[in-house]
Amino acid sequence: MALDRTIWKAGAVGVNILTLSIVYCEIGFPVVWQVLPKAGDSDTTERETVIEIFINLFGVSHIACLFGDCEFIGKDRFRFLKRQQIKFQMGLLKDTLVRNGCGKLAHAWRLFASTRVNHMLIIEQARRMWAWICSSAVVT
Repeated sequence: MALDRTIWKAGAVGVNILTLSIVYCEIGFPVVWQVLPKAGDSDTTERETVIEIFINLFGVSHIACLFGDCEFIGKDRFRFLKRQQIKFQMGLLKDTLVRNGCGKLAHAWRLFASTRVNHMLIIEQARRMWAWICSSAVVT
């Protein structure tokens, strides 16, 4: 599954939509969405709402992993996902502090410094961030 926020133009008016999609062969198919009554990012409650709607419709067992970009990271958001026992992979900002393989804090970009341009490197092992253990990470 993927969580994303997008703005669609309806004439001169921007419509801000938070979408939860099922991902199949790298294509997202929206199944739950919420039109946000404001411009800008969604908040934790709005994100939890779309996930809870999916869970109520299909069950948490149908979520293999939730993908999202760096817009969706945060202690409260991770706490909710862990409480629901949802595995997740989120993009990180390059200056996010993450524990390296030796357990020391390092900027996320350092963990990915040897990765070629326009390629992703996924850290499969859980890493501690803000005193929380994250499933895995992708740096953007």
